[in-house]
Amino acid sequence: HWYAMRHGIEFKCPPAHPFNPLPGLRLCIAAGCTHDAVDKVFSFVWGQGKAFDDKSAWEQLLADIEVDDPETKLVSPEVKDTLRTNTEAATARGVFGVPGYVIDDRVFWGVDSLPMVIDYLNDPSIMESDEMKRIGNLPASAARKI
Repeated sequence: HWYAMRHGIEFKCPPAHPFNPLPGLRLCIAAGCTHDAVDKVFSFVWGQGKAFDDKSAWEQLLADIEVDDPETKLVSPEVKDTLRTNTEAATARGVFGVPGYVIDDRVFWGVDSLPMVIDYLNDPSIMESDEMKRIGNLPASAARKI
């Protein structure tokens, strides 16, 4: 909330968090993962503070995104398999948070990394200094027991 307020970004937290993101993720895939669809789903949750389990709000979102037969398509094996494949691919590439960016096999994570992403896109050599290489290859000294 503070970050959004500070940067003049419309933000309203959804009524519960964490929440089940599967309906929104499946809707994005069913809509072809277009920028428009992703933007509308993101705005639905984080701009308007709505929930996927709010039936009337969900129906309005479905109407806004216009997916043919959404109730069938969102539970189709094709959409579910695509989401599973995308999730596995992201995990394999080291993506672990939102927002996350993979550029040239480098993972940038968190809204605070956006200036670094821009700098990297303008000059990829910023990651080639000896110190950046050293930091990128630090060993773990602790691990969470699961």
